[in-house]
Parts: sequence; structure tokens; C-alpha cells
Amino acid sequence: MGMGLKKFLPGRRGRPPKSDARNWFNAGPTIYETVYYHTLVQHAGQRLANFLSERLRKSGVKPEEATGVEFGPGLSPLAPALGFKQMVFVDSSRRMIGRLQEMVAARKAKNVVVWHNDIRGFDQRVPENSVAIVGEVLTHLRPSERLGVLERLTTRFDRIYLVDRSVEFVEKRRWGLKGGFLPMRRTERKTYRTKNNDMLVSPNEAAGFLNRLGFHVEVKAMAMRRRKAKGPETLYFQLWAERAKAGEKPRLLVRPSGEVIRK
Repeated sequence: MGMGLKKFLPGRRGRPPKSDARNWFNAGPTIYETVYYHTLVQHAGQRLANFLSERLRKSGVKPEEATGVEFGPGLSPLAPALGFKQMVFVDSSRRMIGRLQEMVAARKAKNVVVWHNDIRGFDQRVPENSVAIVGEVLTHLRPSERLGVLERLTTRFDRIYLVDRSVEFVEKRRWGLKGGFLPMRRTERKTYRTKNNDMLVSPNEAAGFLNRLGFHVEVKAMAMRRRKAKGPETLYFQLWAERAKAGEKPRLLVRPSGEVIRK
């Protein structure tokens, strides 16, 4: 599976650095912008990579002949586990770009390029056989910006993989949470000043939008929780989108229940 996650990821007790990127829901720099996604990749990165690898195989794409373009990788990039011929890390934070460059240099990764760019205005040309990997990025955008970002990605990529925090599937998994939303935990209040659940992403909305744009879409739910907790700590979804060929009817498959990642 390529260079592997262990070569890139810090130790299990490591925390991602502060970011200078600004988020709509706290009107300022986040404290640990990628702490939840960072933890997810630490504990389940290989499972995410296996999901993506299987979809690439079914679509006839060989990672060793393709380019993985990962948006907002932080210090927990997923692309290294796939064995891409070329990897591009894209981040809007200059501070994070510096850390990524240091990380790439320390690991002497010759097939990695780091770009400073914002996904909302991404206009770089990418190789034809490229895959967009978007890990917990949409939740840091205003809800009104998310579909526009997805539409922009479809003009550059034929294959898109999303991982993000989900606002749906909670009640369907019967965790006993009221109102279908995850409650704010006390530790989260350091980052989020409000209980506004608009910060969570709707996989149904994203899937339907991409499907209408002519993409085959598959969505799978997953949750990350503490081993002795009664309910989920964080609910995620994985979304795979591939452009339908001429004459094909775009398919839409949503799996409301999925695996639980215990940490």
C-alpha cells in the first residue's frame, strides 16, 4: 500500500498543530483544526484507505499510475497509504504548508508536492488520472459554500473521495440521541463557540448534488467513539463519487449504517 501511513503520521499521542486558517463557526483560528480527523486517521486510516483502494480498483484505476490530490491533509495525510505515483497536498494555511514541507523533507518523499491553495478557489491543473481526497474540509466551510466547492471539484476531477463529519444517520443507528444531532461535548467548546449543527455536513445533500451532476455516488456511515461510551463521540461518512460514462445512468447508493471505530 505504498509508503504507508506510519511513515507520515506522528505518534498516537501527538496532536496536530495550531492552524492559521479561519473557520466560519468560531470567527477565528481553530485551536486544533484537524484534531478529530487526525484521531480518525490514527485509529482507522487503513480502513479508510481500504475503502478508497477498493473503489479505485473497481473503476479500473491503478494508484501506481495515478495522482492523489489531498485537500486539507494536516499532518494526517491519507494518500500515502494508497501508493499513488504522485501525491499533491493542498492546504490554505501557510503555517500548515510549512509543517507539511518540513514533514515531506524529513521523510525524503520525492513524489510529493505541496501547494498553497484554497479549495474554494482551486484552479490548478491536475493530471488527467487524478483522484481528489477531501478529508474533513467541508465542515470548515460555510454551509452555503459547500455545494459550490463540490461543483468546482467536478470540473477538475472525475473521481472524488470525501470523509467528513455527518449530521445524518444518527437516529437510524439507534444510539438514542434526541433530534438526530450529535450533542456538543465539553471538550469541543474550546473550538466551537456555538451549538449550531450547521457545522456538520449532510452526506445526503452532497451525494444527491454530485449524482445530479452525472456521478455514480456511494456513501457509507461510520462512527468513532470511546470504548466504554454509551453513544458515539463523532459520526463520520465516506463518500465516493465517479463520473458516469456517456450513456450510463448515474447510480446512487447510501448506506445509513456502518462500522464503529473504537479508540
